[in-house]
Amino acid sequence: MENVEFFETLKYIAPHPYALLVTHDKNSKNNVMGLSWFMFCSFSPPLIAISVGESRASYKNLMENPEFTICFPSSEIEEKAMQC
Repeated sequence: MENVEFFETLKYIAPHPYALLVTHDKNSKNNVMGLSWFMFCSFSPPLIAISVGESRASYKNLMENPEFTICFPSSEIEEKAMQC
């Protein structure tokens, strides 16, 4: 996986209004969820707001551990990412 600076992510987002949210539970088991409800709130500091339904495993994970990762899939893996 490649680390990318925050402003570089902008080129991966448009025109892809889709991201992958990665959370983990109290036993460190990872969960990946397709995420289309997100928006940029601030560029300085860089802040992204997300929306996760209460019925999702990711919601429970976020309540137990608020640490998460947002991945913006490139066009090369877009189809596979949309299956999450």
